[in-house]
Amino acid sequence: MKTHVGLRVRNVERSTDFYAALLGVEPGKLRPGFARFEVEGLVLGLSHDPGVRPGHGAAHHFGFRVDDAAAFEAARGRLAARGLAGRDERDVVCCWARQEKVWYADPDGNEWELYRVTDDAPSVREASPDEARCCVEASG
Repeated sequence: MKTHVGLRVRNVERSTDFYAALLGVEPGKLRPGFARFEVEGLVLGLSHDPGVRPGHGAAHHFGFRVDDAAAFEAARGRLAARGLAGRDERDVVCCWARQEKVWYADPDGNEWELYRVTDDAPSVREASPDEARCCVEASG
């Protein structure tokens, strides 16, 4: 079984450039008005957070978990080299885990986090609402 996510985008070319940088691969299929990426080894991690954001549907955010510190830093460097500026969050507690993460927004405003869990945590969140975006909307 393979995970598939279909996103509606305003500009396929801009979105294709963003996702090629984010995913580290070029699209496997690229046609006028269409791009599809196939990322080998990608598995699904699905979380449920309460609440909805008016106008945003059910999607809260998307993310990629990287388990190794060196791989996390390499991915950050690869994205920076492609011109993607991220918002760093270091040593935050979010979603019952201590993490380090970088947030990126695609051209349509969908938020993606690149994150690494460093430890388990006894609470859902320690950070202020402005610091831990993954748990902000979930908690109100």
